[in-house]
Amino acid sequence: MLRRYLGVALVGASLVMVGCSSSDDDADPVVDNGTDVTDGTDVTDGTDVTDGTDVTDGTDGTDGTDGTDGTDGTDGTDGTDGTDGTDGTDGTDGTDGTDGTDGTDPNVASGTFPDVDFVSGTSVTNNYDATGRDDALVRIVHASDNVGSVVVTADGATAMPIGTDPLDSGTAINFGDDVVGPAAIPAGDHTVEIFKGGDFFQGNFTPAVALDPVSVGAGSSSTVIARGDALSDPATLEVITLVNDTATSSGDVGKIRVVHAARGFAIVFDGLTSGELDLFVNQDGVVNGTPTVAGFSYEDVSTGYVEVPAGDYQVIATEAGNSARARIEATLTVGGGSVQTIVVTDTTDFGRTANLIVIDDKAVP
Repeated sequence: MLRRYLGVALVGASLVMVGCSSSDDDADPVVDNGTDVTDGTDVTDGTDVTDGTDVTDGTDGTDGTDGTDGTDGTDGTDGTDGTDGTDGTDGTDGTDGTDGTDGTDPNVASGTFPDVDFVSGTSVTNNYDATGRDDALVRIVHASDNVGSVVVTADGATAMPIGTDPLDSGTAINFGDDVVGPAAIPAGDHTVEIFKGGDFFQGNFTPAVALDPVSVGAGSSSTVIARGDALSDPATLEVITLVNDTATSSGDVGKIRVVHAARGFAIVFDGLTSGELDLFVNQDGVVNGTPTVAGFSYEDVSTGYVEVPAGDYQVIATEAGNSARARIEATLTVGGGSVQTIVVTDTTDFGRTANLIVIDDKAVP
């Protein structure tokens, strides 16, 4: 480019110089670059200065290679676990749980007969409706051989005598007497007391045994049995209360049960090897087969009700395991639809013979 500009400048200068000479007609012709210039002839421009070869643009520089992405930084080391926190303060003790419902007494029933049909002790509950009545029925059996005559009352010495006239000592209940009752008492809670007859009629109203409470529901039927030794130290006089039933599955069968109240039969003496009984209840009186109830003891109290076809039966009790030694023999008539309890009691021939008290559990006052 510099050369191009210089060429142009030189040509311009020549032109200026020519002009100046032509204005002076007397001057000699001017030689330009050794070439004669003929007047009038246009001076041929010298050959244009060839432009310098265009400088070839430099090749664009190759774009630099993209830089390699940097390596991902190494993950930082996991921080050390923090120290376990201090155990929290113990929580406040929870509120005491609600007291559990009292267990059902074995002789309590409502709608169905209980699995265990008696209770031993001074607290009695019987809500089983056996009669459909509004009141409750109570029977008394005196089965203690050495307590003497007794008077039984409910809710006070003279408030509600059961089977006894509190003004007549001749009406006291004696050992060996048949069942007393049934007597009707209001449904509800009562205190039933058993007094020795001699004490009672002399104004000593301290009971030998008191049942408190006796809770009896409407329609219930109970049998109170006094059994045991009133003279031992300590005395073993106790009261067993039976829950009575009155229903059978059909009119062709009857129910029977046996209750053991003969303490003399629980004593092993006079060559006996066992205080238990095998009971046979059949129509032919055979005792060589399997007993109806085996090993029945004083502690067992009750066999529970058993249904049998209506008819006449032999009731035989032998020493357990020795059918040749009969202790009790009796005949029992079972009517269709009947319900009976047989209470085995001692006799004056203590431990050798027994008395059977048969109770009609369906009887009403």
